[in-house]
Amino acid sequence: MLRQNQRFQVLSQNFIFLMALLFFSFSGCIKDEPLLEEEFADKDTVANGEVNDSDAVEVFPDEKENNDSNGNGASNDDDIVNVEPDDDNWTADYCVAEVYEGGEFVEKTFQEGEELIFICGEDESGNDLYQKKVCEDGNWKDVGVCGCLDGREKIGECREEESSENSGQLLVCINGEWSGVGKCTEFKKDLTEKEIGRPEGGYIQGRPSGITIYENAIYVTIDTNNALVKLDKTGTVLDWWNSSDWRDGSYSVPVNELASITVAGDTILLGDLGKQEDGDYKHSKLVEILLDGTFKAQYPSFQYESGGTFYNRLIQAPFGLASGDDNLIYVSNGFDACFDVYDLDSGLLIKKVGGYGVGDGSCIDPKGIDIDSEGNVHIADSKNCRIQVFSNSGDHIRSYGRVNNCVEEKVYPYAVAIGSDGTSYVTYNTRKMVMSYDSDGEFISAWGEDGIGFSSESGYNLFDPKGIAVDNDYIYVVDASSKNRIQIFKKH
Repeated sequence: MLRQNQRFQVLSQNFIFLMALLFFSFSGCIKDEPLLEEEFADKDTVANGEVNDSDAVEVFPDEKENNDSNGNGASNDDDIVNVEPDDDNWTADYCVAEVYEGGEFVEKTFQEGEELIFICGEDESGNDLYQKKVCEDGNWKDVGVCGCLDGREKIGECREEESSENSGQLLVCINGEWSGVGKCTEFKKDLTEKEIGRPEGGYIQGRPSGITIYENAIYVTIDTNNALVKLDKTGTVLDWWNSSDWRDGSYSVPVNELASITVAGDTILLGDLGKQEDGDYKHSKLVEILLDGTFKAQYPSFQYESGGTFYNRLIQAPFGLASGDDNLIYVSNGFDACFDVYDLDSGLLIKKVGGYGVGDGSCIDPKGIDIDSEGNVHIADSKNCRIQVFSNSGDHIRSYGRVNNCVEEKVYPYAVAIGSDGTSYVTYNTRKMVMSYDSDGEFISAWGEDGIGFSSESGYNLFDPKGIAVDNDYIYVVDASSKNRIQIFKKH
């Protein structure tokens, strides 16, 4: 009996094995998902997170970044992609790519027809080139050319024929190639190198900031030394006044970082930031001196009337100063307005224009200011990446000067100067360049940005452009940082 039971067990085991073999013979074989291996067979991701030319690196805001239809970052049922086997030949209806997100590279799936930007190589300068690809039948297909990203902007060498090595132009990427926009701007070398540069022991001892032109003389504030220098247009120093010599009665005038300047009538007004160690502009004021450098008055505040009572309005971060034909003073206000208008004769605040914000007529971190021949006020609305224009009554007229990706690339205007023909010239110290616009605010040209378009051996690069002034022939740019000089450029 025991032997019969053992024989029955063996037969049972053989029967179970035979049935399992028959089942798998007729059921077919389901493949493991091969997409990652197929899509990234040539992928070379190193330990530090850098990727090679075949890797996707960026999904732009106008592209779909994931397949989550509920908007909370978690996958829902609609996001699940089912790949059905088709014997041994089958294709996926989605693509896989690795994108940089949240500080790291993550693998994501993309549906049929979705697009993504890939790095496709480098140019001669080592800058990345890009190409758009689209998901088709589970594979990334090339779309367009391998080149720069359309719509991006930079400063480069002039694309006009016979342009000199010391000229620059704004370039815009069109169909994967950089194209010149506007006019070339030629750099005027002869005055800057020999006359108004510091490297050879010249005349700008300290970091310059504000600048104005008055009666064929150049007046420049020195914010590190709290001084004012007067030069002629060949660069010769005519006078130098230190704030330590200015006295209000028997008291020395406390000055901390002179940033702006304008000439009003027969006096010079200086904007003192009064910046403290904690970064606040607690002691801002205007300092008035005579044309011979003699101290006249200081204005930490002006009065204004409200309901029959007079109040004091403090000067706040006067990065910009301008004076109009009406003998009023226009002062940028870094606290709660775009700018304030004061009457020096009466000591009163005439009007407060604009407020804090992003809409038309509002400003964030306003800086340089100037007035055109029609009496309109142009102010560098720095953190909104634009120049705003107001009428002399304080009404907003228009804005100009905003370029694409301005916040991302920190294209912040610092100072503005208006020529007699209505052309405006704007410094962008965060991008090391100057841009010019016509009287309607339309772009004309740009130059600078670490000296691109200029000879690197000449030393004429823009390093920290701040204050700017113009006359009938030239553009005068304060180039601060370690260079401490004034650069002079030809007008168009």
